[in-house]
Amino acid sequence: MNAIVWWGADTTVDDVTDAVRQMNTRLDHRGPDADGVWTGANVAIGHTRLRVIDLEGGVQPVVTEAAVLAFNGEIYNYRELRVELADLGHSFTDDSDTDVLRAALEQWGEQAVDHLNGDFAFIWYDRTAQRLLLGRDRLGVKPLYLKTGPYFAIISSELKGILAAEERLIPGSTPSLDRTGFLQTLLYGNPVPPTTFYDGVEALRGGEQAILCARSGLVSKTRYWELGDQDCADDRDRAQRTVAELLADSVALRMRSDVDYSVMLSGGLDSSLVAYLSGEVGTGTRAYTIGEDRREEYTAKSFMNGSDLSFARTVAAEAGHALKEFDELAGDVVEYVRRCARARDGLVTLASEVSMLKLFERIADSDTVVLSGDGADEVFLGYFMQIDTSGEVGPYYSSPRARFAFALLNPGFIGPLAAARTVRRRFDEDLAHLPARVRTDKRRLMHYLQLRFTLPYLLDRADRLSAAKSLELRVPYCDHRIAEYVFGLSDDLKYTTAEKKLLRDSFAGRFNDEVVYRKKSVFPFSEDESQLEELRAEVAAICARHRRDAGLVAQVYRLPLLTAMVANRTVFGQLVRVLGTFYLQAFLCQIISMDTLGSEYGLSTGPATSTHRK
Repeated sequence: MNAIVWWGADTTVDDVTDAVRQMNTRLDHRGPDADGVWTGANVAIGHTRLRVIDLEGGVQPVVTEAAVLAFNGEIYNYRELRVELADLGHSFTDDSDTDVLRAALEQWGEQAVDHLNGDFAFIWYDRTAQRLLLGRDRLGVKPLYLKTGPYFAIISSELKGILAAEERLIPGSTPSLDRTGFLQTLLYGNPVPPTTFYDGVEALRGGEQAILCARSGLVSKTRYWELGDQDCADDRDRAQRTVAELLADSVALRMRSDVDYSVMLSGGLDSSLVAYLSGEVGTGTRAYTIGEDRREEYTAKSFMNGSDLSFARTVAAEAGHALKEFDELAGDVVEYVRRCARARDGLVTLASEVSMLKLFERIADSDTVVLSGDGADEVFLGYFMQIDTSGEVGPYYSSPRARFAFALLNPGFIGPLAAARTVRRRFDEDLAHLPARVRTDKRRLMHYLQLRFTLPYLLDRADRLSAAKSLELRVPYCDHRIAEYVFGLSDDLKYTTAEKKLLRDSFAGRFNDEVVYRKKSVFPFSEDESQLEELRAEVAAICARHRRDAGLVAQVYRLPLLTAMVANRTVFGQLVRVLGTFYLQAFLCQIISMDTLGSEYGLSTGPATSTHRK
């Protein structure tokens, strides 16, 4: 989904139409089944479609006498909305959720989002008022980016769409790294919207709408949904019943599809519950897993426990799914890190992204829609190592030691003190709109940070890596009803000695308790020593190359210090013993992905190039 609005006298309709077509081409992985472009006097809107609901209908952009609509994602309650809107006098041209969204926007305008349960981002151009309404789902499952300048505004579902438009409209332009976005990536895995990894580009927040005037380019934003004021006095028994009911309904809604769907089944609690619940709705679904048997000496030092594969096999059999197993965690790791970087237009911050992309490749061979367990840890406070509220709940909540990473940065890029000030300033700005009862209540604030600072990384990773393989990933735990309800519950139901106890207890006895109460694990990644060595050797080669050409890695990091960490195997071995494989692989993936963005995207730390023609 793409759009350009322009005011420049030397920009022609043909220029912009070609630019939107180029954006569509760059995003054809998101919609390989069809594409279209509509161009008006000074607005052009494009769309690439992945056919999921009403395979013959749902053509986009939707063009009426009054408006133009482009939409990415799904409206899961479209059947119920269709009945409601028909009673209000609306007629429909097909059976798609797109046509339902069109009618909802015609009926309710900016308030249409209040009626939607879905993962969506949309562009709605009012041809009479000459304004665009941009909207994003409440938790930010589907992305939407905006870059504005003196002469035009560019809108896209991915950052690569923005870059494609600039390449066409501003020949020779190159992107610049946003310092705040980079620092937030070090801390949280991803920039926190509206910040992005690219200077001058904003991400619409989850639960936010923007109005862009097509005549002046002025943008105004409003939050239509936010966490903060929810309170619920339900006791433990009522809370468990409600959680079970909401999650079951969320899974059922996300199984609405006119194409084949499947389940990502790691064998952990979150994906297992999705597999069990989807099995209650309809059996015969394929479930996919990737992993390998864990070595005891590794699991003893980590928060992982045994092999996920055995749990995945158990759950698939009990839920009635045909399990497809893959064990290709190791191999081609450098190439896959670079593929992940291209898919995400950003840093690869965990090595598990490699195995996730490999799994999506296998799923795409047979299915188009896949359900996952992403979001459960943020909604139900599953990161036991991240929810300590005994000290300050501040910008380093996810890892108090993360600030020490600033010492690795090139002072010419940003020094440690300046980095700390930048992080603190943006942290305070991002929380300024919250009521005092959230900002001053450590536990409520911690829960908010999990959902608004940590979750964007999980959702960005899941969306980009799945979309890169033309898959639609659906996340039942990110149904806004579940987030609202759990956020409003009392602390004693959420902050317990056992992580995610509320979620576990909600399904105790209903499903296999050995699965429901198993020890937490992370998404599988290879701990193969040869893979770690391949990553080390690649980073050492990058350091040598960047020392010669002053590339992006040299611009951002203290290259002599980074070189010392990876060039000497003895030093590197000591780092493995101190940091562990999990965290060291993550750091090496960050460096390799940064090199990819610098060499292939032309990303640098210099000032952003102008967003208008001279």
